[in-house]
Amino acid sequence: MLNKFFNWLDPKIINMEKWIHQKVVEPDKIDVDLDKIKKGQHKATEMFYKSAPHNQSNLDEKYGPFIANLEGAKLMSLMYGPGETEAFSLLDFKGNLWWRHRDGGTTHDFRVMAFDDMQEFTEFIGMDTNFWECVLRSEARFADLKTAFRPPLKISDVKKFIKDQEGTGE
Repeated sequence: MLNKFFNWLDPKIINMEKWIHQKVVEPDKIDVDLDKIKKGQHKATEMFYKSAPHNQSNLDEKYGPFIANLEGAKLMSLMYGPGETEAFSLLDFKGNLWWRHRDGGTTHDFRVMAFDDMQEFTEFIGMDTNFWECVLRSEARFADLKTAFRPPLKISDVKKFIKDQEGTGE
């Protein structure tokens, strides 16, 4: 009897978690951190260092990653990642800029000096992430919103990308 109840309940809990994770990557909720951290506080995340597939040598305690409570931060830019519950953002919190990566309920924040632009940030988080696919997917999702938070791109970025594609014969 108990197994039957849990078999009925478990999919509902999983669907609810998925819905919550999707809500948290929406532009008006990306600054809300669900972790138990006091407002304005941040702390290092050792778990991220251990599980990350990339080399951590270019970052240190000054830049992150952290888990930060950025409640009330102003969203400067948002880009959706390859997964449906993944997002990259740049936030202004009391005059300080923070990079935020959210994916499936986990949060990793970096101070602004850690990255030059959104492309460098996304490539650091996921080496195999196609930045331009994410940009296009984000633009498509922003089409329904009255206010858009597009990744900051420079014309030189687009020009460089086109030259690189011509060079590879794609």
